[in-house]
Amino acid sequence: MKTETKEETFLMQDSIFKAIVVNEKDTRLLDYILSDILEEKVHVLKFVPTELKIRRKSERLKVTDLIVESDSGKHILVELNSNFSKSTKVRNLSYYASYYSQIVEKSEKYDESLETVLINLNHDSKVESDKKNYISYEQFY
Repeated sequence: MKTETKEETFLMQDSIFKAIVVNEKDTRLLDYILSDILEEKVHVLKFVPTELKIRRKSERLKVTDLIVESDSGKHILVELNSNFSKSTKVRNLSYYASYYSQIVEKSEKYDESLETVLINLNHDSKVESDKKNYISYEQFY
């Protein structure tokens, strides 16, 4: 697992971000943002539904802010966090784990080449060590 952090201010709310950046007909702005964060060329190939499957009656509904698949096959989950805290980290990691488990089919071997990324765009961090970490990501491969 590789973890990176950039110290930049990213002051957007979910609805503003989605209205400006998430455009299925023209992904250039989203491509640029993801490329800048990941420091590699990213082109969004498709948008994935953000409501994750519930497998048990007692399981909480999980709706992510954005999931895309890039032309390189990388799966990218983006979460905008207005109040970033330790519980937010745990919640976002549970979104990631839930998404990963639903893209791995029954009886399939775990695909070691499957790259997945969880990007946290954070504002107003409650975690002292994360006060300047507005953009962070976890890359799993």
